[in-house]
Amino acid sequence: MSLATNGDPNERSRCYKFFWTLFPHVFLILSLVVYAGLGAAIFWKIEGQRILTEKDQQPYREFVFNLTAQINKSAPPDTLFKDVDKMLRKDLKAIWLQHPENWSFYGSLFFCCTVFTTVGKCHIYTTSFL
Repeated sequence: MSLATNGDPNERSRCYKFFWTLFPHVFLILSLVVYAGLGAAIFWKIEGQRILTEKDQQPYREFVFNLTAQINKSAPPDTLFKDVDKMLRKDLKAIWLQHPENWSFYGSLFFCCTVFTTVGKCHIYTTSFL
């Protein structure tokens, strides 16, 4: 559609209607793409740039050593399960299970997009049994 309408007001009016009909949708999609890209960059920088030092890994090694020692004890299965469960709940730290190398830009972008799809659904996981 050309704006050179030779003075035809109906054609100019149709151009404006078409533009203003399309603009909100295009703007919303572009805003979502920019928002996702910005969020992915932030997650990538925060989560992916963390470096685990030897000081951070020493308590983890001690925990694994104690856990394997507990498992190697000859004890009845019920007692062993309770002891190991107690040790996992008490001593395991969530930071030991994180892997910063998994947070690439595209992985962070995927995370942001999964957040978009779950927001407003009342649950972040399925509740059906099927």
